[in-house]
Amino acid sequence: MRETKPVGGFRAESLLKVLEETNVSSFPDAWGPTNVMQVYDPETSMQGLLVIDNTRLGPGCGGIRISPTITPRDVFQRARTVTMICALAEIEFGGAAAGIRAVSPDANRIQLVTAFARGISPHVPEQYVACPDLNTGQVEMRAFVDEIGDRQGAAGKPVDMGGIPFELGVMGFGIGVAVEESLAAYKPSKVLPPSLAEANVAVQGFENTGSALTKYLANKGARIVAVSDEWGTVTNPKGLEVNKLSKCASAPSEKQSLHHLKGMSKCPKEDIIKVDCDILLLCTDSNMLTEDTAPLLNARCVVEGNNNPISAIADQMLTKNGVHIIPDIIAAAGGPISAYAEFTRNSCERAFSLIEAKIKDVTRYLVGKSIELGVPLRRMAKETAKERILDAAEVVR
Repeated sequence: MRETKPVGGFRAESLLKVLEETNVSSFPDAWGPTNVMQVYDPETSMQGLLVIDNTRLGPGCGGIRISPTITPRDVFQRARTVTMICALAEIEFGGAAAGIRAVSPDANRIQLVTAFARGISPHVPEQYVACPDLNTGQVEMRAFVDEIGDRQGAAGKPVDMGGIPFELGVMGFGIGVAVEESLAAYKPSKVLPPSLAEANVAVQGFENTGSALTKYLANKGARIVAVSDEWGTVTNPKGLEVNKLSKCASAPSEKQSLHHLKGMSKCPKEDIIKVDCDILLLCTDSNMLTEDTAPLLNARCVVEGNNNPISAIADQMLTKNGVHIIPDIIAAAGGPISAYAEFTRNSCERAFSLIEAKIKDVTRYLVGKSIELGVPLRRMAKETAKERILDAAEVVR
């Protein structure tokens, strides 16, 4: 095999990967993005990026993620996902996403978010409505709107600001509804259990979303056979005790993590994909299933509880092997729907009711069409979302 020669310190394929991740000019297509903004604050060294993908249905809504691995392509892909989620849920939001690069885990998030808000303020809330994502929550959303001077500029705010905090578990609740409705829609199935009460499930990522989802699944009678966090995976084929697990939700350190619970089998965090189960739920931003790891999967169904945890090649491999995939544009709709409920000044109770109703409707419809036409669920969902965006564009004209 011909060896790839280094180019400027990189091998050629590494350089191509860097260009793919950073070349914003390669993103535009018929759908967007409408606007891409890069901002920098020298006082805090804040480097931020905002991608407003599509605003045909309304202002772009999307999370602010703080991470050392932020790239333009990552932000664009998250924005596009939200565009499709909002189209499928038929809410008057477009898609957007934001990222702040922070090298140090001890970075002052309030300062970073405040500086970011100041940099993009001319576009809020007419074009962009912020909400929580990785390493941001209601505290950061408070700081964001305090800087903007308009409470409509962000969702996921504290209750005392008229907000519906994502810490209430809106994402986990939405994922649970999508899974439950999918099982009902696929009935009868030779591969999947008929209901959550007969399902063995594994949950990857035990922070706000994963912990809320685990409780939801357990309350529906599911057997939780594995859970993972940043420090490892705990397993028990007979079922884990959710009350014990809850003490380790969003663990701030390894000493307080799942790995220190007694009476449970333990393995590396990435080994959760090897656990024999009916349903594996991916709840973090980790790219868990790739061309290399997909062959190790031991689940009959995979649910994308966060943006893009399955690579395109892995998706094709798993679909070919008969694995059911519930994509993020269906399962991860709880956050945007809750944000819309808050934006339109609804209560927390109304937000959960809206999440349940909309996710049930879209899941039932898309699974039914997928079965009827014999096409993968992800393809069915994307095609339906694009049709609705096109219809909206025709109305505007």
